[in-house]
Amino acid sequence: MSHTAMLEELCEAVRSGNIEESKNLTKRALDANPDPIVVIEQGLAKGLRTIGEAFGRGEAFLTDLMFVAEAMKASMILVEPVLRSKHKQRQFRGAILIGTVEGDIHDIGKSIVAATLEAHGFNVVDLGTDVPSTTFLEKATEMKPNILGLSALLSTTMPQQKTVVDGSVSQQLIWSRSWSAEL
Repeated sequence: MSHTAMLEELCEAVRSGNIEESKNLTKRALDANPDPIVVIEQGLAKGLRTIGEAFGRGEAFLTDLMFVAEAMKASMILVEPVLRSKHKQRQFRGAILIGTVEGDIHDIGKSIVAATLEAHGFNVVDLGTDVPSTTFLEKATEMKPNILGLSALLSTTMPQQKTVVDGSVSQQLIWSRSWSAEL
């Protein structure tokens, strides 16, 4: 089977929410030794995007998104170690602190962003989900990242992003560094 056909099958497995098939095809794609970013973008994320777009058009249901997200998450567990190993071979481009704000447990989008940035040479510290503002501020004070990524899917949790930003400004955690990063 060609690499392109394998990625299309992976896309379809994710799109259908088939966790076991997604994991099996992810293993096969990684064993074929492609760039893990290609596996993410042309297989996993493509399947997720197609269902997301169908949901936006009213052609898919929330449950469809949930099944796809679970298939994607199961496959990303296999991809992340490969990304980390490739990261060690790349030049450091900057530090990123990322997490999902307090009250929100959604992490698929955040995890994809974190994995992609890590694959491109960034040192990514992912605080996970339902992260209190104080935790973001404490870790930012300690780490002084180039980028602070605050994820929120629920509109009710989005004000938490402002809380972290306001706390960063009031504690003078906004710093300036000269750096360049091309993805």
